[in-house]
Amino acid sequence: MPADTTLCEGITLTLTSTADAETTIEWQNGSSAPTFTVSTAGVYTLSESNRCGDAADTITVAYLDAPDPFTLGSDTTLCPGETLTLNAPSTSYVIMWQDGSDQAIIVVNQAATYSLQISNECGTESDDLVLDYDTRVPQLNLAPAISWCPGDIVTLDATQPFPATYSWSTGATSSSIQIVTPGVYTIDVATPCSTISMDVDVFPGTDCIEPEVHNNIYIPNIFSPNDDGINDMFALSFGSDLQVTAMTGSIFDRWGNLVYSSDEIPFEWDGFFADEAMMPGVYAYLIRCTYQDGSVERERVFAGDVTLVR
Repeated sequence: MPADTTLCEGITLTLTSTADAETTIEWQNGSSAPTFTVSTAGVYTLSESNRCGDAADTITVAYLDAPDPFTLGSDTTLCPGETLTLNAPSTSYVIMWQDGSDQAIIVVNQAATYSLQISNECGTESDDLVLDYDTRVPQLNLAPAISWCPGDIVTLDATQPFPATYSWSTGATSSSIQIVTPGVYTIDVATPCSTISMDVDVFPGTDCIEPEVHNNIYIPNIFSPNDDGINDMFALSFGSDLQVTAMTGSIFDRWGNLVYSSDEIPFEWDGFFADEAMMPGVYAYLIRCTYQDGSVERERVFAGDVTLVR
């Protein structure tokens, strides 16, 4: 009989008696066949006898399972300063991490891909895990105090160059909001690892009687669309130092009917409605102008009338 042995799962071992024909053989299960096939763990005995005497031998056969599939866990994102503990599933296997170490437990604190291979005589299994660190820190570039005048639309923009959550004291969760009334507005911007908060005081201005923008926008009160190249368009003009970001306007006849509208910059009207020249007369306009005042976006509404002559 061979020496005691260990087999991998699914492997069989054939035991053979070398006795001659005059010898009686018997295996542990009573079989007298010259061979016995082992497929499960246990102690196997072969007894032999003839006229010269009796003899017996045993062999112990063990079975070893290959390593089971395992997981180190899901890919993970941590905050700076945090660590992650990775565990091998069993210390009975040969352990090898991506750096060649053979520890059963490792503690990691660097962004990288960590892999583990476990093996024995019967097989090998492996898994890996990607560790990342969230280093995104929100920054706010808002003025702490902003002057407001009636008619202003103040835009508070907290947009970050990466995904973040936004929470305004108004209940809004967008990255920016528009303010039409004075007050103190609070913004909280958060990433999984960092949060920043800020109060912005939008206060009534003291110089709202003569808005500066009026001095930078010229609105004519008469025009003559007769194709002579002179004053043919009702057109707004504004100074080069005024950064206009949006402009919408409408023209109405004396009965209040809309005859023209546009959102082009600058606002212009050629005196036509539905491809027909309008009659001379007085027409009302309503023009909304949005412009940049430093870091604040403001809005002014102009209402008045213009005379069309031909």
